Amino acid sequence: ADEEADEEADEEADEEADEEADEEADEEADEEADEETDEEANPAPIVESGSQTVNCWTRECGFCADLRCAVQYDLRAGEVTVSSQLRYRVYNSIVIYSTKGIVLGTFRWSLRGFFLTGCITCKPGTKIPYTKGSSDDWSFSLAGGTVTVKVGGTTVFSQELAGECATHYSEVGYFAFMDMPCSATSFQVADDMILGDAFSEPCLS
Repeated sequence: ADEEADEEADEEADEEADEEADEEADEEADEEADEETDEEANPAPIVESGSQTVNCWTRECGFCADLRCAVQYDLRAGEVTVSSQLRYRVYNSIVIYSTKGIVLGTFRWSLRGFFLTGCITCKPGTKIPYTKGSSDDWSFSLAGGTVTVKVGGTTVFSQELAGECATHYSEVGYFAFMDMPCSATSFQVADDMILGDAFSEPCLS
């Protein structure tokens, strides 16, 4: 009797595990189908020369270590605005550097939400409003020691940095783009931004 009970319990557990796996697979398939449909209905924007992003996560850019693939700019004094399509599994990322070129963290966003990494208290992961499949303008700033995120010019998140995080991001000198193909993303170049040499090279992706 005990063996039969154990066998039934094992079968039930296996069935539940299979059902959960099937549900997860279906959800992933739905997400991929939605992404493909969105991309077909909303083709990637045509990027004008001179404002295309440079993906720093390449061998040529030293996997984001080479500042020739970065933009010299103080995000504590202004903001960077990027236009790109949102995806589910792949995050668009802005790498944030100190004035000495040391990586401090990243600002990452996708259809799942957005995150600021770099220290324990710097993780305002949250959902944001978005237009599915569209190519919205995203603005990110650390001006005044406050994390500010805008979508289409509307502020959707604002949080003052404090303690360890305020100290960690007290000196920002550069930023770079990661996992953002130059053929489908662009950014607004401010007058006081100094672009690295890589930004003058032809877009290859």
